[in-house]
Amino acid sequence: MIYQLSRFLSFFIFCFLSVSVTAQDLKVNLDLGAEPHGFVHDSARDLLYISVPSTHEIIQVSTVDYRIIDTFILPDDPMGVDISDDGNHLFAALNHSGSVAVIDLENKTVRQINVAVLLGAASTWDVEYVAGDRLFVSANPGSGGLASIVEIRLAEGDVAQKVASNRYFRAEPVFAEQNGHFLYVGEGFSPNSLYKLDLSQNGVPLVLEDVHGSVYGADKLAISPFGDRIHTTAGQVFRTESLTQTAEVNPGLTDYLDDNSQFYLAEATDFFGYESRTVVVSLISTSTYFPAQEWEFDCVLNDPELPSDFMVLPEQAGFLLLANHSLCGLITDPGGLDLDADGVIDTSDNCPQDHNPDQLNSDDDEFGDVCDPYPLDDNNLMACLIDLDDQELTIEEQIRTIVNLNQSVYALNQTIVSRDQTISDLNQTVASLEQSIDQLNLTILSRDQSISDLNQTVASQAQTIDALNQTIVSRDQTISELNQTVASQGQIIDELNQTIVSRDQTISDLNQTVANQAQIIDELTAENQVLREEIDRLMNPPPPEGDEDGDGVPDSQDQCPGTTGGKVDADGCSRKQR
Repeated sequence: MIYQLSRFLSFFIFCFLSVSVTAQDLKVNLDLGAEPHGFVHDSARDLLYISVPSTHEIIQVSTVDYRIIDTFILPDDPMGVDISDDGNHLFAALNHSGSVAVIDLENKTVRQINVAVLLGAASTWDVEYVAGDRLFVSANPGSGGLASIVEIRLAEGDVAQKVASNRYFRAEPVFAEQNGHFLYVGEGFSPNSLYKLDLSQNGVPLVLEDVHGSVYGADKLAISPFGDRIHTTAGQVFRTESLTQTAEVNPGLTDYLDDNSQFYLAEATDFFGYESRTVVVSLISTSTYFPAQEWEFDCVLNDPELPSDFMVLPEQAGFLLLANHSLCGLITDPGGLDLDADGVIDTSDNCPQDHNPDQLNSDDDEFGDVCDPYPLDDNNLMACLIDLDDQELTIEEQIRTIVNLNQSVYALNQTIVSRDQTISDLNQTVASLEQSIDQLNLTILSRDQSISDLNQTVASQAQTIDALNQTIVSRDQTISELNQTVASQGQIIDELNQTIVSRDQTISDLNQTVANQAQIIDELTAENQVLREEIDRLMNPPPPEGDEDGDGVPDSQDQCPGTTGGKVDADGCSRKQR
């Protein structure tokens, strides 16, 4: 009894003793309160951002001591998350609203960009930030719906457009990107698919897709530092230049550090129902695709599925998983994070001052069995009071008990004061939120007024449209009548065309007749010319030529013009002349 009471009182006494124990590896098991979906790491600031859809939260966790630093409450379920290159803005896909939350991490403000119309669905699923203030958004309409991929240009006033050659996607499309050259999209619709988009071209067109039916496990993608390989959760390794498979390893989640020649694979094994499972992280060479090194640790998983996300910390400082309701992992202790040296980081340890590596907690309260005075009762104070009431104590024991109880009460008061301070801080936060809500309400009222004005404008425009429609109907009637007139005139034109064709034929025949007559005239003209020449010759004969010797041969042709025929020889020459 005295042991149990002293153990109970030790709960409320703060230990000021400095203990420094360094263990090589520490377990992390941070309760997140609900099932997480994904995370993103700001390595420059040692901060991790985890989306928890059912509570509408983004939880900010320190990756130094793994405690929750802050929580952002969002208007809808956050799914996929990403962070800007400068670490100043966080982006979250808000499921059910068709929008993206943009969180200013410095000022802790949230604004929304609604792209539901362009997406074609309200089930926003994943986001990917690309250098140049470009944000890509997908939606998950399930196997029976269709959705687009949308690009938002943040530096241009959130201008948004559909990309991927207007291709439609289904069933949990997720992104992977490296070096700002190409964006890869994995689609869970059966059979799974893998797509490659060119970020350098206008409209970010789809330039390559896998051979149909060759991809499995496209619900989570990992890409190598050089961008030459891409991994699925089914263990497939694809060449990004061709989207053809080059290797296959065990199913699991993949992550790289800066070395392109090796990657880390997280597998969940040894599933025994609703119990912890052993997680094996393997360091695999891309030359052999065999494990070169392995690490094992336990995580609580409620089903045989893989964890929802996995990452390797920079400089191989550890591994983190999202599993069940927790952030689970194994890290290298830089010193001072495990005071009891049981291998469990203090912020996750249910007995941070007592060595209990198994973290056994039979009554499922906040204390492990090793430091719980009533390990089978989750209400320790009531159990202690009942225990005291059941015993007969001496005056000295009662005084000692009262003193101990007073110390307990004092410790409880200190706890209450601390909690009151926490409540005060929360009240201030609530007041700040209420002020923000008031401002939002004013904004909503202003927008409602704007919407009312727009509705009036729309009503006025509707009247104008009705008048225009009447004018259009009247013009349509006029056009119909004109069409009838045109049809009638067309018939007349057809008849005229027939007449013209007939006249053209007559003209052609006449032209042929004229041509024939012209030929006859030409022939007659030629004959007339011959006749005229003959008549002219007859009417105007040449004067008779001289024939001195009277032999009938003109003197111009007579070889012996002065000799008669009887006195000439056969040549017409006189013998005398011969």
